[in-house]
Amino acid sequence: MNSMKFKRFLALSAIALGLVGCASTPKILYPSAGKTDLPTYVWDNSKSVALNVAQMAQPVGVGMGMRDYDNAEQATNGHIGNGSQAFDTVVMGLSQGIFGIFSASSMTGSINDAVSWKPSAVQFIPVAEFGPIDQPNAYKKLQERFGLQLKEAIAAKYHEMEWYGYRTLVNQRSDSYTLYGFKSDFCATILKFHGSDQKFINSFGGERTFEKQGFPSESCFLSFSLEIASKAMVDGVENYVVVAESGVGQPVLDLLASNVDGYFIYPDYYTVPKFEEDKFSLATLYQRIPYTFVKRGEKVYPFVKP
Repeated sequence: MNSMKFKRFLALSAIALGLVGCASTPKILYPSAGKTDLPTYVWDNSKSVALNVAQMAQPVGVGMGMRDYDNAEQATNGHIGNGSQAFDTVVMGLSQGIFGIFSASSMTGSINDAVSWKPSAVQFIPVAEFGPIDQPNAYKKLQERFGLQLKEAIAAKYHEMEWYGYRTLVNQRSDSYTLYGFKSDFCATILKFHGSDQKFINSFGGERTFEKQGFPSESCFLSFSLEIASKAMVDGVENYVVVAESGVGQPVLDLLASNVDGYFIYPDYYTVPKFEEDKFSLATLYQRIPYTFVKRGEKVYPFVKP
């Protein structure tokens, strides 16, 4: 899941535009919540809180390329190019074992694929509460749980809101995006982040969703890739580590962080699709922040050695 993310994201844009053709393909199954043979992450007190969070998310590609630094402002996800980071930092950050594996390739493209992840939520769900990961409705449970969090987080600040639920994009790979539709003043913030001065998108057709249903006109949507990455013991309780990687609408993570318990990890460099007026385009925008960090509530956890 951690490779070819840029192409995966262009595919999302194409689907949203309805530009993907109807080629003959094998039957596409509804997404799964994660692998049944999940690795178990053991918290390491010799590492920062931020690095522990990153590494428990790494089996699904989020947090790759991270290590602890002497100074918080040095922390980078290791993307090469656009003046972001030198190659030796990426190589020095490679780790071994189940968590954080990727090859020390000298090819810039290969490394950039490995570290091209986006702002994400990293949350815990008790295994006993959620049930088996291979239960028939496991992915729907993730979608509904995260959707409720999004709805409540947005409504906490933008009180007038219409919520349209979720749609599941059809994808031929093992990963998939879930789109959450709504209408509120927050839409203008989302579109501005993606390069548009419009308040709403025109519409979203549902032809490429499992639900075969779109969102109303004059609405907007957020997209997330949801997956259980690993297991971890939290206060003596076995938990699933659920990663929600953002595709569209990254500003909503700040609202979530203020309303939902969990960790939120922000890379210093990532790309997002660009909106042309009120519609998707196939262009991308490059987003930069000073350095990579993890947040929980209002507390920021830097990638700094303890």
